[in-house]
Amino acid sequence: MGLIERMRKQKAMYWAYTGTDGYGNPSFSDPVEIDCRWSEHQELYKDNSGEERVSRAVVYVDREVTMDGYLKLGELDSSSVSDDPRDYNDAFMIKQIANIPNMRATNYLRKAWL
Repeated sequence: MGLIERMRKQKAMYWAYTGTDGYGNPSFSDPVEIDCRWSEHQELYKDNSGEERVSRAVVYVDREVTMDGYLKLGELDSSSVSDDPRDYNDAFMIKQIANIPNMRATNYLRKAWL
């Protein structure tokens, strides 16, 4: 197991952004539990329009995630989970992503700014 895998000791719930419904409201996939490293620190990043923004957290995730998807720190409890991440005060929208390959491009450091 490499360093990238060893650093992801936490769990998070992830809702992928799937587009909009017939009324223009955002829609999301069912939540899944992922491995992550959640860092509650502010970091400067550039959004898709090139504007500098400050994140509320940086999350290193175990898979590709979508812009406008949501992450919530904690394990998935399927008995009480909502299909809409906006129902949670502590679920945050993914504002920017990066997928950085290792030297052999066999693994990626996947980073999400919230």
